[in-house]
Amino acid sequence: MYKRLLIFTLILASFSSYSKTHLIPTSTVYVDGAGMGIQPGDTILLEAGLKPYLMLKNFHGSAEKYITFINHNGKVEVSNNDFYYGIVTYNCTYFRLTGTGDSDFFYGITITASNGVSNGLSLDEFSSDFEIDHIEVYNTGFAGIMSKTDPRCDSLSSRGFFTQYNSVFHDNYVHKTGGEGFYIGHSYYGGYNKVCGTDTLNLYPHDLINVKVYNNIIDSTGYDGIQMGCVIEGCEVYNNVITNAGITDNASGMYYGMSGIVMGGGTSGLCYNNSIYDGYGTGISIFGLGNMWIFNNVILDAGRNSRLVSGPPDNHHPYGIFCDDRTTIAGSSFNLINNTIVNPRDIAIRFWSLQSSNNRMYNNLIINPGVKKWDFNRSMIDVTTPLMGMADTLSAGNYFDSTEYLPDSNIYFLNIAERDFHLKPGAPNIDQGIVLDSILNMSFDFDYKNRPMGRSTDAGAFEFSSLPELVMISPADTALCEGLSFELSIDSIFPENLYTYQWFLNDSAIHGRDSAVLIIDTLIADDAGTYKLSFSNGFTEAFSNEAVLNVIQNPTVWAGEDTTICFNYPGLSLLAEAENFTHFFWSTNGDGIFETDTTLQSFYFPGQADKTNGSVILSATALAETSCDSAKSELTLTLDACTGIEDVNQQIRVYPNPTGDQLYIDSGKDPVLSLKLTDLKGSVILEKTLNNHLETINIREFDSGIYILLLLFRNKTEVRKIIKQ
Repeated sequence: MYKRLLIFTLILASFSSYSKTHLIPTSTVYVDGAGMGIQPGDTILLEAGLKPYLMLKNFHGSAEKYITFINHNGKVEVSNNDFYYGIVTYNCTYFRLTGTGDSDFFYGITITASNGVSNGLSLDEFSSDFEIDHIEVYNTGFAGIMSKTDPRCDSLSSRGFFTQYNSVFHDNYVHKTGGEGFYIGHSYYGGYNKVCGTDTLNLYPHDLINVKVYNNIIDSTGYDGIQMGCVIEGCEVYNNVITNAGITDNASGMYYGMSGIVMGGGTSGLCYNNSIYDGYGTGISIFGLGNMWIFNNVILDAGRNSRLVSGPPDNHHPYGIFCDDRTTIAGSSFNLINNTIVNPRDIAIRFWSLQSSNNRMYNNLIINPGVKKWDFNRSMIDVTTPLMGMADTLSAGNYFDSTEYLPDSNIYFLNIAERDFHLKPGAPNIDQGIVLDSILNMSFDFDYKNRPMGRSTDAGAFEFSSLPELVMISPADTALCEGLSFELSIDSIFPENLYTYQWFLNDSAIHGRDSAVLIIDTLIADDAGTYKLSFSNGFTEAFSNEAVLNVIQNPTVWAGEDTTICFNYPGLSLLAEAENFTHFFWSTNGDGIFETDTTLQSFYFPGQADKTNGSVILSATALAETSCDSAKSELTLTLDACTGIEDVNQQIRVYPNPTGDQLYIDSGKDPVLSLKLTDLKGSVILEKTLNNHLETINIREFDSGIYILLLLFRNKTEVRKIIKQ
């Protein structure tokens, strides 16, 4: 075997621009990190493509800086049917093997190794302190993922000489395995005999400390879904979904185990919030040291798939949860709390540990155990051993129901067929448990919502979160200026993750606004309207009161285009444009005066200083009703002696002025296209469309006073002040 491997010894390539990034080509199947200069914190890219197997040997990061092995430019596919493993690590520490290198693939590394004794991924030969994630393992001859170093005759890997630390497995998909899905730690905590030369030695497997297995999907394993062994401290198995464990369904399977989860010999820790469905054996088997907490697990149809019989020759008894004294420390305890066990083939909880004491059996929901006709109470929780010993247990808050419910007619769960075990309103197990405030780790349910929510804790894995009768949001009615920030929140205080939320504006859901607080950083006009908040416990929905937001738009104003007029003109007719305002005024930096300074349309009479300076700035300001921002716009009025066009100007005659009757207009060479006569307030008195050089206006009926005459030519506009006598 080794000659075959050495043919593929890696020549490691470093990218010149990334000194700490290295590449393992697809063609390379054996990599020895010793002497290659790999440093803690380095990243090693696994080139995408198909390879038969891969051995990683002698790679060592540090506790602060793991070495990362990650797929590169696609999916890495490892597949063989004639070798002992798919991927194996030998003597590697402080590393991460992850399939997150390409966003197109949730599982960026896939492994198949269908030889009858092969493991998909094996973390072997003193490998420790690692993280394994986003890897798919399937069609393996034996275990999907194996993690242990077997005892050797030199004892270097035995208990007391080697300990495996900090092993984390998450977000992996393991299915269709010949043996266990996850095989972590050795099965024989009490030791076993091994022939070493001419001697037979009793060897003890090494301990494991701090092992986490979470968020994995395990399906159709030949033996146990997850088997933990020798994890003496810091074991956590949670948030896993395990289906169809133990599909071998034969004598071999019974010998090696067909449980969903095994908290095996030498193990102590937590097993919670797991879903275990349709297994061929027991849901959870417990053979550990004690001081173990098994809670918030959902176990459905344990053993119902098996064809093995309860009597001879098989004597197959699949329980919901089973516990015995294989490695129990005297005086320790096992705690089975708030588990939901539905339709197990045999007894729901069978507890045969006599070495332990003060074992808690609290708040479990048990429905329809298969042997209910044998003995109702013992079919639910049986603490009597085969020799009629009685385990030391504390039992309270459990809810038992022997009724056989069809998936679509049960009174407890929203939808068993869809594996939705949230409680229906009025479910009989609501508030039937006991409050566990004083017990460590018992403060949340399967959804990580706080317990209790009602008068008492609910029996089973899920806590029913009833909706409050009224939830108020505030502020109720608000008027705010455009551009400001705005916040709406509920007046009540609820535990985190109790409800899901959705904000609505004018009865339409606001995308991405799904928290208890609504914050708008910068208001715009479209944010105005009626807001409300929906909140749901997963099966019913309620709404808060409505809150009305009025967005006051900031004013806008435009004074007009910059303009040039001649000295001899009386002034400039002004017509500003403004929106969203309640007050308006004109101002000047010169010495002229406005006919009126509070209307959009006005007339500006330049002063002597304006003419001396040659220009003046006229400002239009609009104000909103509230304290919202004002708006200001300026135009520059240029005053010109117009000496270069004097003859042209002299050609335009408006006479007599003053007049009390007729007004004559002689435009000379250029025809007048239109004219407009306004009073000093800007009101239009007369407007005509023309194309004449000569025009007569009858102003006899007009009131005496000053008027402004605007004459529009093809390339200019002329303004005259008219006095009506």
